[in-house]
Amino acid sequence: MDKSPIKQILAIVTLDEDVVVKGGVPIFFARDIDEQEKIASDLAKPLRGNIYALVNGVIIITN
Repeated sequence: MDKSPIKQILAIVTLDEDVVVKGGVPIFFARDIDEQEKIASDLAKPLRGNIYALVNGVIIITN
């Protein structure tokens, strides 16, 4: 049986601080969608992470 590794959230990038629970994961706040996408892209490179956009507008970066 092949077990896939458990993904961990490395960072969160959001426009709205009210939609995230603080604690445990670095949270970055952006002023607009363009800045949010740029921050996520810039963070994902050195973290070697995958970027996922959620329906509530939050972007998460996982390993």
